[in-house]
Amino acid sequence: MGPSNSILQFLNTIPTPTIVIANLKNLVVRITTVLALFNHGYDSVVNPNPLLRSCNNYDFIVVGGSSAGAVVANRLSANPNFTVLLLEAGGNPTLLNSIPALSLYNIHHPATDWLTASEPSTTSCQACKNYSVQMPRGKMLGGTSSLNVMAYMRGNPNDFDNWAKLTGDLSWSYENVLPYFKKSEDYSGNYPDPKYHGTGGPLAVTPPLDEPIIKDWMSAARELGFQNSDPNAYQTSMRLGVGPYISHVIYWETMTTTPCV
Repeated sequence: MGPSNSILQFLNTIPTPTIVIANLKNLVVRITTVLALFNHGYDSVVNPNPLLRSCNNYDFIVVGGSSAGAVVANRLSANPNFTVLLLEAGGNPTLLNSIPALSLYNIHHPATDWLTASEPSTTSCQACKNYSVQMPRGKMLGGTSSLNVMAYMRGNPNDFDNWAKLTGDLSWSYENVLPYFKKSEDYSGNYPDPKYHGTGGPLAVTPPLDEPIIKDWMSAARELGFQNSDPNAYQTSMRLGVGPYISHVIYWETMTTTPCV
């Protein structure tokens, strides 16, 4: 047997990239478990029971340290005359959250995800078990914002208008919440429009750092005649898919935030 055949046989014994990636995924999942347990343990040692601290009375108790809960607690605690207690079932985000590509491994993990499932459907999820799909819900400080790999999306303006109608409270309408969205932003993204975006706020909204392929993809879509619009402006309809089912293409933007104390 010649040297070249021996080398070929040796190369054939090396695991394929698929196996390597699968093993790496299992390793990262185990790391997630260890980090989540460490965070819970650290929290319990440093602050074993916040309700038994010297302050037994609180002006405000916020249940849930999600995106909304953390902001509410932060704004209330800005007043030195208030004592605020923020309760969160999960712990601090794991170290994987500092690496957006690895933070995905916090999804579908019981230590960091509530593993919420949608209601069975007769019109969708037909390829899923029980016609239901899992919807990641963050079980940690920051809530689901700690799972969304920094994607910035406000939501459909029609939803805000519908909430205003359902509650009879016009302050929930998109027109009335828009100034608060703008106030929260420090925008330097791809759609600088003062009507919909603001600067100087705590949320830095920027284009993704790794752009070359995305730029080519967006350019190709525009060349084919597809619309390119701001998903965080007055975007009320969007069909994303393959081929003729695409009517809009959007350029995802990312968000970082200053620490909430």
